[in-house]
Parts: sequence; C-alpha cells; structure tokens
Amino acid sequence: MKKTVFKTRFLKKDEIISLTEEVKFFPDLIYVSERIWKKQKAHIFEVDNRFAGVIVAYQFNDWVKLGPLVILNKYQGKGLGKELLKYAIDRYSQKNIFINSTNPKVERIAASLGFKKKLSFLSLPQTVKIFLLKHSFEYVGIKTIREAIRKRLTGRRSKRLYFIRFSP
Repeated sequence: MKKTVFKTRFLKKDEIISLTEEVKFFPDLIYVSERIWKKQKAHIFEVDNRFAGVIVAYQFNDWVKLGPLVILNKYQGKGLGKELLKYAIDRYSQKNIFINSTNPKVERIAASLGFKKKLSFLSLPQTVKIFLLKHSFEYVGIKTIREAIRKRLTGRRSKRLYFIRFSP
C-alpha cells in the first residue's frame, strides 16, 4: 500500500526543476518560472516519500486563489489532484476561494467541491479581478510568453475557466 502525505513547505530545487520540465508538456498550463515556484510555501503531495504534486495558495484580503495545481505525469489519473485540492480547500475553509484554470478536468473537480463557475473575467468580484491583474504581471516573462504562444499555436490550450466558492 502506498503511503500518501500532505505537507506545507517551500519547494526543493529538484522539485522545481521537475515541475518546470513537466509543465512544458501539460497542454493546459503555461510555463511557470522557478522564481514563481520559489516565492512562497506550497501544499505538497508525496507518495511513498516522493514528490507527486503541488498546489500554491495566494492569500489576499478575505480571499485565497488556489493554483497552479500540478500533479506529476506518473501520478496522474489516480484522483490525487482532487485530493490535493480538497486538502487546500480545507486549510482555507473560512475564506472565499477562487480557482482559475484552462484544464477541463478542474471544472468537474471544482463543481464536485461546491464551486460555482463564472462565465468570464468580468463576472468576477472586483477584489479578485484586481488581484488577477497584479498577479499576471508577476508571470510575464519571455519564457512564459513563448510557451503560451507555442501552446496556443499547437491548439493545445483550452479556454480559461473561473470558479468561486464563498466561505460559509
């Protein structure tokens, strides 16, 4: 039986390298620089003491933005992404939670966890829109732009989806 563990900590150098390499092959996630992965603690999922995935949480005002969520390729398809997302949601249950993703699988998971889909960026609460605009400038870099264009041109990127869950 495999032992699974959740931890909250900064990512290690080899984990960051794994993430940056694997994200290149994920159609629904653009490049995330090492600088972004190093910036703050993340929620880590380990299987048999091996790094299997991560979700980052950004807190602002009475909100939390969850993502990026990445499960390494060899651990995908086992429900680990949903488990990791549930873990993060439980940690921030007293806050409003926001997820944005281009991964169609996230839509099913978010709906099953009580999130409401928003139709567009414009339908988001003002606080979330301001955070997203500021946050996008952190991601801007030549590698990010190149990867976004490459994935768009190869047709490997879906439409951006937005999900909100208000605190009880």
